[in-house]
Amino acid sequence: DVTGVQTCALPICFLKQGKASCGVGRQYTGSAGKIANCQIGVFAAYVSRHGHAFIDRQLYLPKDWTSRPERLAAAHVPAEIGFATKPQIAAGVPFAWVTGDSVYGVGALEMRLRRAGKGYVLGVNADSQFNSWVGKPAVAGTAAAIAQGLDASAWQRLSAGAGTKGPRFYDWAYLELADLEADEYRSGAVGVWTRGLLVRRNVADGEQAYFTTWCPAGTGVETLVAVEGQRWSVEVVFTQMTKADVLALGTGGQHVADFDLGLGDDDAVDEQQHELAPLLEAGRGQAALHACAEGLERRRHPCELLLARCIAA
Repeated sequence: DVTGVQTCALPICFLKQGKASCGVGRQYTGSAGKIANCQIGVFAAYVSRHGHAFIDRQLYLPKDWTSRPERLAAAHVPAEIGFATKPQIAAGVPFAWVTGDSVYGVGALEMRLRRAGKGYVLGVNADSQFNSWVGKPAVAGTAAAIAQGLDASAWQRLSAGAGTKGPRFYDWAYLELADLEADEYRSGAVGVWTRGLLVRRNVADGEQAYFTTWCPAGTGVETLVAVEGQRWSVEVVFTQMTKADVLALGTGGQHVADFDLGLGDDDAVDEQQHELAPLLEAGRGQAALHACAEGLERRRHPCELLLARCIAA
């Protein structure tokens, strides 16, 4: 039963200086906010009110790699691996909701999710165009322009979930843009679904973020806010890891930040998820982290992404 379960698809950037690392290239990364020479890994996680855990990960290979067989062979990429977009990489598991960054794009992904009967809250750029249909208040323009023209009464302060310092309050505005019959996308489906625009405004500095939404008609803004807010619980895992000590692994100056998310055993990844934070909070230090890391099997595959850093030996 996946009711109430959502999939978070999170692209993680690993900055690089050379050209030999598998998948490396000049590409846009949301974490850096610019085009940079890097690798990008797509991490998928399940999130619900019961908790969250990583379920899979894969290295993104740009077309500059997949269109050059000799380059793939040199990096030991299996011959059957072809190009896949980040949304295609993240697809393929059962879920009720999807949330993701604007880096994924929304056009093709929105259509796939609608045909699958899945709700979503997907980040879009400030210049993304939105228009309302017949039966809804007139709205037309970019996401940023629409948000700027909203009355003060359109905003309400809601928590996106619990954070490290308490509830994460933002101001939110939600506009319903169109009601559509489900069978327009899935033959035989019944019910009405609503397309909308969700805007999040930072209480402190007024910075805004924009989301395109798709949900069963009558879904409240509180539900959409909760779905979007669940991404934080996944991102915090990476934040915790970057604060930890770095352990030596093997030769050649390669190190891993405490736990390797490129493990072949997904159960081990789940174990890392639950063990890392308590260890850090308890202040048990390098020895305790090393002991746990040594207990996890490290199996490498050319198309698995290691959460690793190469530092000077």
